[in-house]
Amino acid sequence: MTTKKPSHDEALDHAFARLYRATPEEFVATRKALVAEMRENGEKEAALAIGEAKKPTSTAWAVNQLALAHRAAFDDFTSAVEALRKAQRHLLEASPAKSNEAKKDFADARTALNRKIAELQKLAKAELERVGVKWTLAAQRRIATTLHTAPLASPADLDRVANGRLEKDLDAAEDDSVLAVALGPLDERKLATRTTHHKASVREDDEARAARARKDAEEKARRALEDDARVREREATKLEAEADQAEAIAKRARDRANLARKKADEARALLD
Repeated sequence: MTTKKPSHDEALDHAFARLYRATPEEFVATRKALVAEMRENGEKEAALAIGEAKKPTSTAWAVNQLALAHRAAFDDFTSAVEALRKAQRHLLEASPAKSNEAKKDFADARTALNRKIAELQKLAKAELERVGVKWTLAAQRRIATTLHTAPLASPADLDRVANGRLEKDLDAAEDDSVLAVALGPLDERKLATRTTHHKASVREDDEARAARARKDAEEKARRALEDDARVREREATKLEAEADQAEAIAKRARDRANLARKKADEARALLD
């Protein structure tokens, strides 16, 4: 019985799996070895694809291990995402009579997804610690953001997450207030409307902040001028008082000089 030779795509998938299962320290050496192996097998395009793969960040590597080494837990996460999407569609389409029920279903689905994400974070923590990478609050936040954002990511990024080939952490969705909570595709018109409203709200907030900043700057300048005026007024008052005091001293000196001259004149009169 002959063994069936894997197809080009199967061989490439297997090579990528080997590459992204490698620890961060082993990644470059593993990539080099796989490229050489592919070239030896005449798989030039596959060798090029493997050679272009970038070393993932430590947190992206940890997320890759969720898909590669903890598939059952990762599939549970995917199922929770789909359940939330379904609950979201129900919420958007529910009649007023079914609104409360739809809201409860959505809240329950969101809670279930958050629970799955928490479970995946524990697995990611174990994977990082296994290869000697310290588990920090920053790492926890980046992994949580990637998992929350994955369902909203571009098809290419979503494919990388699902296949364990993520190279860098995913960033939170731009319209965080609408998308990151819902974790699912909205009706295009509703999404466009909400996104437009969100951006308009952001612009209004920016304009309001700018107006407040200008007002604060003007008020600060006004207070500075008033403070300067008060300082100068105190200096003028002090100088006037010193001038008055000097004038009084000068008057007393003139009076004493006049008295001295008078006595001198009297003394000269007696001599005469």
